[in-house]
Amino acid sequence: MIERADIHLVPMLLAAVLLAIGIFVGDAFCGGVSFAVALTVVGVLFVAFCIFRNRQPLSGILFIPLVISFGIFIYINSASKVPSLYSDGYEGWEGVLMSRPQQHGKVYMADAMVTSGRMCGHYVRVSIFADNRSRFLDEGHGIRCVSVFEPIEDFGVKRNFSYSRWAMSHDIVGRTFLYTNAWDAADVRLTHLSKWKRIVVKCSLLRGNVARKLRMDISDDDAAALVSALTLGDRSGITKELREMYSVAGGSHVLALSGMHLGIIFFVLSYVFFRRRYKVFGGVLTLSFIWGYAVFTGMSPSIMRAAVMLTVYSVVEIIGNYRNQLNTLGVAAVSILAFSPFSLWDVGFQMSIISMLGIILFYKPLYSLIPAAWLFRCSILRYLWSVVCVSLSAQICVAPIVAFYFGRFSCYFVLTGIVVSVLAVLIIVCTLAMLLAMAAGVGTDFLGNVLSHLANWQNEALAWISSLPHASIENIRINCAQLILIYIVIIALIALAYRISRVIRINRLWHSVTSYY
Repeated sequence: MIERADIHLVPMLLAAVLLAIGIFVGDAFCGGVSFAVALTVVGVLFVAFCIFRNRQPLSGILFIPLVISFGIFIYINSASKVPSLYSDGYEGWEGVLMSRPQQHGKVYMADAMVTSGRMCGHYVRVSIFADNRSRFLDEGHGIRCVSVFEPIEDFGVKRNFSYSRWAMSHDIVGRTFLYTNAWDAADVRLTHLSKWKRIVVKCSLLRGNVARKLRMDISDDDAAALVSALTLGDRSGITKELREMYSVAGGSHVLALSGMHLGIIFFVLSYVFFRRRYKVFGGVLTLSFIWGYAVFTGMSPSIMRAAVMLTVYSVVEIIGNYRNQLNTLGVAAVSILAFSPFSLWDVGFQMSIISMLGIILFYKPLYSLIPAAWLFRCSILRYLWSVVCVSLSAQICVAPIVAFYFGRFSCYFVLTGIVVSVLAVLIIVCTLAMLLAMAAGVGTDFLGNVLSHLANWQNEALAWISSLPHASIENIRINCAQLILIYIVIIALIALAYRISRVIRINRLWHSVTSYY
């Protein structure tokens, strides 16, 4: 039976594309449009769509401007909530450090959640003059300050990456510099924050405590930094050299929490809890842990996308309905963009969605290149080939955007994928066991040594890969038009490949029928 790929079978993917177009249009052309006007347009189109919902093709025609106008509306609504940075000068405020301060020259830099003052509820990038007091600051510490807020600006020309856009997608609305006498450590109250912001701050405090405990139990600094990045999303301990090494080897995605990490945790929990007899209870328990972990690690767009997709998969598995992976991806994208439209400019969100789209489209055709009879003879070969297919599938779609933003292509990404698929799984599983051991108060020294060895092995393996000849192609320069043309070519090749496979299957069916008669 031939699968159909008509666009009307994946309405949520179409809705995600239209919503992204609406957000982009709202940013580019609708700066002067008021909230009331945007809401009125959405309301009129929604009423018209409801009236003509059973009339084709009119309902389909109305669906397009409805979703685009909704994208414009949510962008205008979100932009209206961003506070103005123009003020008369110095102002007092309190905040909580939401990341571990990192030293850059003569300052320590960190992100802070403002808990009182005009910027309350938003993040600011804080630069604190390095002295004897500031070097003891850590994630979760409260500060009371008097400073001037300034807008985020792009520093220099670094290809197509916009730091100001990235900051906006993470709700970092400004930056400020704190002199020695401009701040004091303080016990900050959270009463002015919303309940959700309070949860975010308290999760950050807990995450900071766990990260400090991991650094104590894992002796090697690079190993501890890698474990914290893999499991807690805390990349503050990753050195510039280690970050560059992973980038050259094609393993930068490992240092940022993504669907791979959450998928590993999900399948481990599913194996333990998702039994056929207690399917509903196991599914609820697994998803509760997944969403709790997503909130605990800061709910980055990639984690949100993975959590939504895993939730949809689990619900469909429980009720036993047909699963459409493209629709599931569309649901995840719509959920993230509706909640945070600025995520459209987050490079991590873009790469997460595009890589997942590549896996959905290319994994099965690539996996079927080796006959199933060969694969089932050896489970190790089957696992390694699946890892290769996942890496190739994701890289086909994500390589252009990596080159667009960072001007680099990693040539040994498949080898990196094989190394990471083994060691990262072991590191994440051992870290989960270590968190349980921390709660019980036993076995942390042994597990700390195990994690230290696993992390060092992964670092050494990727260091070797990055040192191979021609490990990466550097200084690739493509503009936006060239990027669009590259993806048009990829889409054309996808359509051609599916058409060829369909013709081959029809010919096989025809020959089998004619030979029968």
